[in-house]
Amino acid sequence: MTRQEALAKIREPKPFDQGILEEIKKRLSFDAAEFEKIMAAPRKSFLDYKTYKPFFEKCKWLFKTMSAVDLVPKSFYLKYTKKYSVDDLKFLCEPAIPAIDSSKAEDSRQLEVVA
Repeated sequence: MTRQEALAKIREPKPFDQGILEEIKKRLSFDAAEFEKIMAAPRKSFLDYKTYKPFFEKCKWLFKTMSAVDLVPKSFYLKYTKKYSVDDLKFLCEPAIPAIDSSKAEDSRQLEVVA
């Protein structure tokens, strides 16, 4: 399969059970308008909120030492002290899959992909 064929296949409408969407709305007590408003809202990532990550990055040497003597897990040191550039994290702002417009569903198993 070529790249172009794969991209075309990704853009094809996928089977979708409308009942699952209705069950989610029911369990979350959302009406259709409120659900569409939430789904249309801009995506957020951890970068949109204040965290301790900048502090951990500044104290990298401390966490490396603590990791060496088993006071913190090495996974903590590796995960939280690594600096990321904005370009490294652009994928957080891009949709992973094409958006689905549930209001234009003709069949309960087929939804239209919004480009």
